[in-house]
Amino acid sequence: MNDLIQSQFKDLGIEVELIQLPQAETSERVRAGDFDVTTGVWHTNTPDALYVVYSSDEITDDARIGQNTSRITDEDLDQTLLKARQTTDTTELAQLYAHAQERLAELVPAIPLYDFYTPWAVRENVHDALADSSHGVPLFTIAWLDQ
Repeated sequence: MNDLIQSQFKDLGIEVELIQLPQAETSERVRAGDFDVTTGVWHTNTPDALYVVYSSDEITDDARIGQNTSRITDEDLDQTLLKARQTTDTTELAQLYAHAQERLAELVPAIPLYDFYTPWAVRENVHDALADSSHGVPLFTIAWLDQ
């Protein structure tokens, strides 16, 4: 995947140097903000993902390890994401996340490359099989078979 990204950026006139490091060193450099670009996968089955990944409260410091590896700080985005965490009104929530996504499109703190897909299938006689929306795996907790 990284070779493909490097090739596509080259087509845009951007040179990308790929550096593979041991995981411990990679983690330390990410925590310290000592990188230009990093890759990773972050997923959740809650609408809170944008807060976790882009809130300035989620920037790593001496007290905690946060998930905002882009280290973006934007007051408008922070306030929008905080309000979204606090509302129970689904209409307001949709409006707040729409605004947050528009703001992120203006700021471009990261470039999402792909989504996590896990294809699976079940027979017609399997009912109530659910998909875990975070990991994409089937859940058969309440599933039943039609004889």
